[in-house]
Amino acid sequence: MKTSIKSTLNILCIFALCLSPIQLIAKAGTDTDTERPQREGPRDRNGVPSIERFLYLSDEQLDKLMEGIERIRAMTPEERKDFAEEMRAFRRLPTEQRERIRERMRSVSREDHEDIRKMIESMRPRERRRMLRDMRDLDPEERMDYRLKRLEQWRQRQSE
Repeated sequence: MKTSIKSTLNILCIFALCLSPIQLIAKAGTDTDTERPQREGPRDRNGVPSIERFLYLSDEQLDKLMEGIERIRAMTPEERKDFAEEMRAFRRLPTEQRERIRERMRSVSREDHEDIRKMIESMRPRERRRMLRDMRDLDPEERMDYRLKRLEQWRQRQSE
């Protein structure tokens, strides 16, 4: 099944926007506090973390988690499949590289992440293909810098 350029770029943006909420799930209950469930703590019969792990998240963390879930629910089955593949590719990266990418993504404001999504949605198909081609040639760690550079250019055009 072939994926359109727009849906691929949307998946990349969704990946960036969903990574933080997904990390919240992974981090839920990783403290050493014995009253909190541990990372390898309770799971349901399908291996999904127990709801108990979410009891220790702040309202802000729960809001971010809900936003991530809403984005995933809005995906088509094909977009979900592509997103899952992106997540698997990310997990195959060396641990140090994954952590550098996470740090870089966390350093970008929520507004910038949202504007990147808006920028990509507003692009003409040819421009999206060019951006995707350019990003494909970059190391994963350089892609966010590239997106932010393009975002700054987009914002300048918007303000003219």
